[in-house]
Amino acid sequence: MVKWLASLLRAWRSRRDRSAAQDGEPTWVPDSPSELIMAWQQARNTQSLGFILNQARLSKGLSLLQLQTGTGINATYLVKLEHNLVTQPSIFVLVQLAEALDLELTQVITRLDPRCYSQEDLLALERRWRLCLLAQPGNRNGILMLEAISLLWAQAEARAPR
Repeated sequence: MVKWLASLLRAWRSRRDRSAAQDGEPTWVPDSPSELIMAWQQARNTQSLGFILNQARLSKGLSLLQLQTGTGINATYLVKLEHNLVTQPSIFVLVQLAEALDLELTQVITRLDPRCYSQEDLLALERRWRLCLLAQPGNRNGILMLEAISLLWAQAEARAPR
């Protein structure tokens, strides 16, 4: 409850500061609790993976069906990703989306919660893609997957208690 109120207050302050800086007028004050909650949700969502994927897709002028056709990723799954409804997204899918939407891989992977992937899952995934690279040296997907996995490892190590 306390974390929720603190993040709500931060959202309100950031929106208030933004509106004051733009207009040069007095600071923004919400007219209702629902307006304050909407500001909090907007501030929270701008940091999410779904928001970044959605904005990249829209900036390229692609519909969900066009992105599905270009990547082979089901449009339903894309909708779930854009609305942050997938708790453990496929790393391979994220690598494909980063490529298709011209996003930096770090921009996508750093938005993930590394706690949703166990160390065993990451080790198995890393082994599989290393074997893929042994069989097909220079495979772009394999190189990108190993880069994504190493980014997740770095995130997990940074968050590990010492």
